[in-house]
Amino acid sequence: MKRFVVATPIGQTVPVTVLRDGQEKVLQITIKEWPATAAEIRAASTQAAAPTVTIPTDLGLSLSAITDDVRAKYGLDVAQSGVVINGIAAGTDAATSGLSSGDVILRVQNDPVQASQQVQAAIDAARAQHRPYVAALVLQKTQDPPALNWIPLRVSQE
Repeated sequence: MKRFVVATPIGQTVPVTVLRDGQEKVLQITIKEWPATAAEIRAASTQAAAPTVTIPTDLGLSLSAITDDVRAKYGLDVAQSGVVINGIAAGTDAATSGLSSGDVILRVQNDPVQASQQVQAAIDAARAQHRPYVAALVLQKTQDPPALNWIPLRVSQE
């Protein structure tokens, strides 16, 4: 469900099928922005504005295909697929998203990726569709144990 919500623009109405009393029902749901809590509103009014982050064309991610050398460097399984993150530029939105060198991007917008060009193509497509984010399924190697997480990556300042 998270992937579906991330991929749907705010304000769009979509059908959602739910199971109620053993019966399937289709509900029309309008995607809305997550409301701010009273504490967040108070904090925002008393704090200085957060520093802006840079969103470069490549999101500040240095990516590469998984080769034998990359497998050895990051301790990846021989069957591991995806695209490895070699580095993240400081001051970018990607740097604040919890990603680290050695993490592996498996999917972007639910499409499997095997090359950095596929990741960039998904980012470019999201920008062309005026989407503010893409969702990336990432194997986060720095977590103990390593975990799969969907990470929203901002692709525009909108």
